[in-house]
Amino acid sequence: MIQRRATAAQDFTKNRPLEKVFVNYNARILDFFLINRGLDYTAAEISNITHIPIKSIQRTLPHLMKCRLIKEVNRVGNFSTFVLDESSELARVLTQYVDTSLNAEIKNASTSYPIEYPKDMISLKSA
Repeated sequence: MIQRRATAAQDFTKNRPLEKVFVNYNARILDFFLINRGLDYTAAEISNITHIPIKSIQRTLPHLMKCRLIKEVNRVGNFSTFVLDESSELARVLTQYVDTSLNAEIKNASTSYPIEYPKDMISLKSA
């Protein structure tokens, strides 16, 4: 299992497709797992990255496991790590929605702000 721990510089306050629709913590947590699929996190790590109180995370995780959207992959003492359940058909469909939504945002952002280069800029082809 590949593990990546978020640094303080990473901010999960932008680009949350499901939360934009449902406007709640459950959607933000699900967005987190969909965007960071393949990586496992503890409840405390999820809380720190998403800015959701740990108690809310602890209430939501069992529900998401019951719905087969996430699964517990490791338990050491009182700490468990969780990951998106990519074998779940519902998780695959939600992943496709999130990916499509993020790609549309990128496309809209790039067409909204075209990059203009100075005419006297030297091309790399001529160098």
